[in-house]
Amino acid sequence: MAWFWRWLCGGVAAALALYAVALLLGTQELSWRPAPFDSVAATTSEPGWVNEAVYLMLNKSAFAEPANRVVITGASNARDPFRPALIQRRLPGWEVANASLSGAEIAEYRDLVDLYYSERERGGRARTVWVFGITFMQFRPSPYRNGVENPTAAAAMRAGLFHRGQDGRLAASYPPAVEHVLETALRPQVMVSSWPRRIGRSLVFESSIPGVKAIADRFRPDDPVQRWTDYIRDANLDSIVIPQSVRNDLLARRLADAGGDVPSPAAEYVRFANLIREIQARGDEVVICDLPMPDWHLAGFPRSEAFHEAMIARLRQLFGSDRFGYISMRDLSASENFIDSAHPKPRLWPEMSARLADGLRSLHVLQSQPAR
Repeated sequence: MAWFWRWLCGGVAAALALYAVALLLGTQELSWRPAPFDSVAATTSEPGWVNEAVYLMLNKSAFAEPANRVVITGASNARDPFRPALIQRRLPGWEVANASLSGAEIAEYRDLVDLYYSERERGGRARTVWVFGITFMQFRPSPYRNGVENPTAAAAMRAGLFHRGQDGRLAASYPPAVEHVLETALRPQVMVSSWPRRIGRSLVFESSIPGVKAIADRFRPDDPVQRWTDYIRDANLDSIVIPQSVRNDLLARRLADAGGDVPSPAAEYVRFANLIREIQARGDEVVICDLPMPDWHLAGFPRSEAFHEAMIARLRQLFGSDRFGYISMRDLSASENFIDSAHPKPRLWPEMSARLADGLRSLHVLQSQPAR
């Protein structure tokens, strides 16, 4: 039996050594408690995160720091233009985090808020101002239903770190110390799980080897929207002019995905109002940032846009100016400002970041002395 124990102990030691190497590699490729917190890293400089939800989940311990914080969230059209470093320089005494999530809708925001306060409540008293970057698209019914979790909840529930309580809210399954150890242990797994996709993309769909990409493209669906996405990936985004045919294709896809120009359910705006109340009940503030969309996109959704305007007006009337504010950037909807049906060109990012910071400074939500 001695050989068995030697084999077992040797195998365990080798496994631990390999995992330690993977963890070390993970610390090199994936940021640790990033400052500023910026979920855009998951789609740019640190693709090993797989998506923004995993970046959020495995870096959320940064929110335990007892700093006064502005947390920006929304979909990818809020992720890209609002640069935390630019905004933070204009807001002395405040940290700025961008925790936006691609394709996020109102239901996913609630899970994000739960995860944030799971850390925030451990970090002592300080203020948080939430900025929700929205358009009518965020109020579409969530596609995640019938037991299928949205990306944020799926990342939180990995390895059983969080679970749904009887009220449907995300709740931690372990004490904080155990939770953070498990989050650290998950980093190598996350990094390795991203390799097949990244390797496949670099060797096939983004290959520089003559003929390889052309062959791969033959097996891809003839999708005009995907062709445009592939085109802008390597293009100079500020110089892009969207041809009319591409606008038609992008708008047709949006209409097909939405089931036509059908206004979002009023229940989603009620859900958002309840989330605002929950945040305010914690003593924190909420600001709605009404984001621009290209004029040709809005022209395809006149009913949806009119209903959205009416519902936002009702929210502003409902909450008044008590720990609530509103900033509009809808004047930036000129078609030449966009690279597709939703995302502003990079040349607008500094302007939008400055306007958000200046708008926050002009609102009552930052006027009182930040609590320390």
